[in-house]
Amino acid sequence: MKHGIWLLALAVIAASAWVVWQGGRPAHMPQVMDVWPPFPVEHVRGLNLDTGKDVLELEMNNGAWLDRNETGPRPANRQGVAMLLRFLADMRQMRVVTHSPKMHATLGVASGARITALDAQGRPLLDLYVGRGGVNLLSTYVRKADEDTVYAVDRLLGPLLESSRDFWLPPTAEGDKPVEGESHH
Repeated sequence: MKHGIWLLALAVIAASAWVVWQGGRPAHMPQVMDVWPPFPVEHVRGLNLDTGKDVLELEMNNGAWLDRNETGPRPANRQGVAMLLRFLADMRQMRVVTHSPKMHATLGVASGARITALDAQGRPLLDLYVGRGGVNLLSTYVRKADEDTVYAVDRLLGPLLESSRDFWLPPTAEGDKPVEGESHH
């Protein structure tokens, strides 16, 4: 009888260790890592943060970041933008979650929340659909806009997109006006 209890306890411990080692991932999820290209922060001249309900369009103009909004361009929070770009550049792919488009809606990357970084010609340097948080609560599911593959990355991106527009803008004095002579393109 004692021998059976020890075997059962050993089996439970082994099963628990295997679940922890697997990270709680379902067995059907691929484990092979695809290459995640470096993100060239120095070439970013535009940044679109789309929450699925609102789009914040930021553009570098003469060395300053501007918010291109419906009332006209106004200065953006330079430190906030620099922090976001460094955050994205340091982001690392933890694993491939799935290659199946059938899982996009479940993981929150079918459409909606999106981060797009653009070069001086308006070409995307980084274009990600941002999904729900990952199983470890410190990651986010993302999908490159031109791919079906969903990745788990080592960043919590949801709170960045959920931040209000004012988070990305410097404090303004009452009566501030849009930057004169600037055009949206």
